[in-house]
Amino acid sequence: MRSTARSAALVVSFVFGAACSSGDAADQNSNLSTTIDMADYVLPSCASGAPAWQIGSEQFRVVPMGMQGSSGRFVIVKSTDGSGYEEWSVDATWFRIRADTTWAYELPDHTWCDVKCGTNDASDCQQRWNTNPSDPRNGLNPSSPWAYTVYADPSNTSLGAPVIPRKLQLPMNGTTQFSSSVAIQGARRDTCASCWVNFDSASVGRTVNARRLQTWHGFSDVVELSIASGPGAGEVYDYARGKGWIGFNGNAASGQVQTSTLPVSSCAGFQQGSICSATGGSAQPAPTTTPTSTTTASSNPPPPPPPASCACNPNVNNFCLYGANVPGCAMTAPGGYCDPNGDGNFSDADWVRGYNEYQQQCGSAAPPPPPPPPSTCACNHAVDNFCLYAPNTSGCAMTAPGGYCDPNGDGSFSDADWVRGYNDYHQQCP
Repeated sequence: MRSTARSAALVVSFVFGAACSSGDAADQNSNLSTTIDMADYVLPSCASGAPAWQIGSEQFRVVPMGMQGSSGRFVIVKSTDGSGYEEWSVDATWFRIRADTTWAYELPDHTWCDVKCGTNDASDCQQRWNTNPSDPRNGLNPSSPWAYTVYADPSNTSLGAPVIPRKLQLPMNGTTQFSSSVAIQGARRDTCASCWVNFDSASVGRTVNARRLQTWHGFSDVVELSIASGPGAGEVYDYARGKGWIGFNGNAASGQVQTSTLPVSSCAGFQQGSICSATGGSAQPAPTTTPTSTTTASSNPPPPPPPASCACNPNVNNFCLYGANVPGCAMTAPGGYCDPNGDGNFSDADWVRGYNEYQQQCGSAAPPPPPPPPSTCACNHAVDNFCLYAPNTSGCAMTAPGGYCDPNGDGSFSDADWVRGYNDYHQQCP
């Protein structure tokens, strides 16, 4: 999400977009249908991660993350290192956005500034990606923690904000309009704890104009969404049937990138899974070709599973709970998936992969999991993981020092067992 400063006012605006094909059989068999299911346009595959579309200097990849009740959760990875992403869900009536880690605001001179907890304005512009020590806007020493956006439905804050209807009455070359309301709140990127941001809003309305194009920049059957008013006013998104998000503000995708990039967070858990039961689609792999003439880019294949020389440790259940530089365990070395940035701290670890690969290699050696969290730990439907609770939450033993959200007892959840926190939460708080 971005927010734009025009004149003296700061106006919040979104960078919405998703790139699991599904929907009604009639929709898939005829582009003459007047009732369309936006799942056919927003999601290239409901079963597996899609290739990324290259739009300008950015890459956008959609990855299904399994079911939550009757809703299907998915992410749109927006940066090649996985740190920039949007978290979405799809249900019978709406596509809903829950979080966006790429929150920024624009100054009148068109400078973009990353959002921090607290007040953000022209006098305190800092850029998280800017490491130039001579630039006064560098992000080397932020004045407050970097923030990301948490969205909710104002009428039910346990749900993400409704932004794209599932069904639209939209014949080919026709137009329509829809509206919805969203709630906006800030949260710390490092801990996922809520924080106040001057762009917060309990409820704000938005209106969107939709039109359906037979062709657009080499793509066929494209739905274009133009934000007419409210957050994101002036922004334009294009989605092609079966292809996903293929254009933004007039810039069309130049080709696909074969990549396995997944979302990376120090405090949010993700685990891939099908969402086909939410969209009504079949579990088909995502398309891997582009209709444009641009040559498809490629990236290195994912590294192989951990070598057998990495000994099993029956006292843990995740390779990223091993110490740094464990002999034979490449994932614990600098640059390994437990320490991607090589700083010796596992706060940026791929905890889901560490858990899954440990279970695959050492399942028989792993200790049985402890019982679920006690029922005295109340459900908080503003989150979806016990390790997103605050440290030492009353009745929640997993958040106390030594609990699985804080194994080393230092008050930081950077070493949390995010997979277990997610699974235990959904077992207790469906």
